[in-house]
Amino acid sequence: MGLNEKHALGRNQRFIIQPQLSTQTYPAFTLPDNAAARAPKQLTVMTSSMSYEQERKNRADTSQTRDYFERITGNKTVTWGCECHLLIPDQTSGAINPDWTYMMSSAMGAVASSGAGPYVLTYSLTQGQTNEYPMTLVRELNEVMSESVWGAVAEEMTLSVAQGDEPKLSFTGTASDYAATATTTVNDASPNNNPITVTNVGALTVNSVIKIGSDDGSSNTGFQILSISGNDITLNEAPTSAGDGDAIIPFFDPDITTTSSSLINGISGQLDWGGTSDFEINSFTLTVKNNFKPVQEAFKAAVQDYIPGRRDITGEIAITGAKDKIKTLIYRYNFDSSNNIVARFGSTSSGTEKMTITIAKPEFDFSEVTVPEAEEVTISLPFTALATSDTATDAVSIAITTN
Repeated sequence: MGLNEKHALGRNQRFIIQPQLSTQTYPAFTLPDNAAARAPKQLTVMTSSMSYEQERKNRADTSQTRDYFERITGNKTVTWGCECHLLIPDQTSGAINPDWTYMMSSAMGAVASSGAGPYVLTYSLTQGQTNEYPMTLVRELNEVMSESVWGAVAEEMTLSVAQGDEPKLSFTGTASDYAATATTTVNDASPNNNPITVTNVGALTVNSVIKIGSDDGSSNTGFQILSISGNDITLNEAPTSAGDGDAIIPFFDPDITTTSSSLINGISGQLDWGGTSDFEINSFTLTVKNNFKPVQEAFKAAVQDYIPGRRDITGEIAITGAKDKIKTLIYRYNFDSSNNIVARFGSTSSGTEKMTITIAKPEFDFSEVTVPEAEEVTISLPFTALATSDTATDAVSIAITTN
């Protein structure tokens, strides 16, 4: 802790992904519950962000002053993002999935498990308007603060690797609404009731999940704040062992743990391009962008639905200007799309996990060849991943395999 107060530290953050339950209607806040039909995941992140804004428009009708004297509340805008290493679990059963699986499923559209040792977990594209995995995302830091967004969808997923640097996954998206939680205390002589009175209600919001003293609820999932009136908070259930003056802090469920996983490094794997196996590259990047359109309804501040737009799947390969690679300039010049790409991350030896990305029809675009003053020439090969037909969903697929 700090010398005077405990601080929120980024290195200690805990990031929870809780998919919406099938019984809920979008957009719904889903209380993270390890016993839920869709159990939450704790993702080990490098960085994360959650942003909330609500439009405030200046009232600009006639008045006798030159100054604005009132503002009008408008729509809410909620965004989120996170970046993590490529962590792949040992799939000793078909039920073991990566901690980022819900985000990848939201970005791609579908996930399916097959095999029985070796196991294969495949993320594939879908054509429909449904998204099976809208999410509630929670990040908690040192029992000092937490933030949550719900109705979250993965607008964009990027996987990248470069010159020995370890592969990284990043996800960004939007959500319907947001809550923030700080700390306060009970200010109620009879706190084992519902609602209860707190000292500073400004530290809490609707859908804050809290712990009161040592009481974390009958199911040990914390107390969800359903409504606030004055300094009174109404919870999803009444506490049973709270005392006047007890600390109210953000709750994190210790039963939600990370999946034991291997960190994939940047020196194991290969990229196959058409008929060339283990094509030598400097870097590889793939981005799936869903272009979700938020539905903003009258009389509602928060997003009530999303409509998927045309999907953009793009990427880039960077190579050095070696003699045997100069032919790639012709691929770009002719907008070649006849050579598929298969990128493998992780060892290909028996008994180890790996991720395989298959891009069926990459069309390469032309871009500048970088010619430095004295160093080696580098060639950038940006591409757009296309489906093989007007009914196909094979522009890209991502599979985790146990050899």
